[in-house]
Amino acid sequence: MKHFLKIIIISFIFSTTSLAQEVVYYCIDDETIGFEYTNKQNQQPYTSKKFKADRFKLQINFEDQTVKIGNFEMYYRGAAFYSDNIGHSISMPATHAIIDRESFSYARSGIFQDYQIYLSVGICEKF
Repeated sequence: MKHFLKIIIISFIFSTTSLAQEVVYYCIDDETIGFEYTNKQNQQPYTSKKFKADRFKLQINFEDQTVKIGNFEMYYRGAAFYSDNIGHSISMPATHAIIDRESFSYARSGIFQDYQIYLSVGICEKF
């Protein structure tokens, strides 16, 4: 009986710590489009532009429902994750919907210092 109780306690500890871990995904933009500020006379202030596809690591903490992309930590708010920096967001399935997935698609957007605005779509896969 003592061994049975030990096994139950140990399995409970390991099962709760596995959910608290961060999972790392490797993400690649399929397409990135946006606008770039032009400081030229007699022209539109923004011109459309196709940006180079980006690659990044996405760290998801399923317990806290937070997402990290580089230096930005994002928090779940409704249908998307938003950073404290207003200029960055990512829209993807809720963390409980991707807890066991190997890959998922996303859309992300951002603003860089008032001179670039972009929208990217892509796929993330477990690292």
